[in-house]
Amino acid sequence: MTDRTFEIAGIMPADMAHPGLALALARSGGTGLLDLEFVADTGQARNNIRRLFDATDARVGLRVVTAQAPLAAEMIAAAGPRALTVVLAGPAAELPALRQSLQLRDQDLCLAEINSADDIDTVSPHCAALLLRGHESGGWVGDDTSYILLQKVRLRTRLPIYVQGGIGVRAAAACRVAGAAGVVLDDTLMLLAESPLTETQKAELGRLNGAETRLLGELLSRPCRVYGRPNSPALKAAEELTRSAEGGSLTVEEWTQRLSASLGWSADGSRALPLGQGIGLAAQ
Repeated sequence: MTDRTFEIAGIMPADMAHPGLALALARSGGTGLLDLEFVADTGQARNNIRRLFDATDARVGLRVVTAQAPLAAEMIAAAGPRALTVVLAGPAAELPALRQSLQLRDQDLCLAEINSADDIDTVSPHCAALLLRGHESGGWVGDDTSYILLQKVRLRTRLPIYVQGGIGVRAAAACRVAGAAGVVLDDTLMLLAESPLTETQKAELGRLNGAETRLLGELLSRPCRVYGRPNSPALKAAEELTRSAEGGSLTVEEWTQRLSASLGWSADGSRALPLGQGIGLAAQ
């Protein structure tokens, strides 16, 4: 990823059955990213990054949160001399320390992920570019949609900007016109032939239009978007956890930690899916 062309990147959970989506993106000229945020199987995540490194010399990288910093540092060290794209994610106040803990090399491209224009000053000195995570994305999000956030941020920085959240062909074109350096595709990719989802998962998600996602934690000023799967015990537990926090039985910090631990892309439905509205574009 550079600031000289309009670039396409794609991101997939790091502990899925195989890294096929990230590999296909890298081989087609984009950047393939593995997301460590909701990893439950660290052994599978390690295996996937090794397979990605071995299968291509093209552009690949990681999305990292503070909780997974040791695992990310191990993966970065395993990259040897090759350059990686590393996205620092999570609360803006944590990102400077997160970058320092990862011991990034000179050849690595560091992006700071934000979901509010107010975070620009905190993260800008510590990154080469910004990744704007719009309200449409799965997992922890902010209040602004990706395109609104782009317009707010573009006025306040000269850093290259990449945009994630509900990105399809038309949205990508709009982002380019608005001055973005590139876009990051997420749930939009999940039905492609290279997807590691099972056929059962593909069949279920292929029927969605994006309206089936649900926001938890809006009353706590910490919105988190998940799949509102009917009759899901994992979703019911997440909703009960959120009500406890809204009622004061849990602090926001306790709720955030416990909800994060309950999210993930498990094939057995045991965890709530951090699914974004981009799934509505996947079948196209």
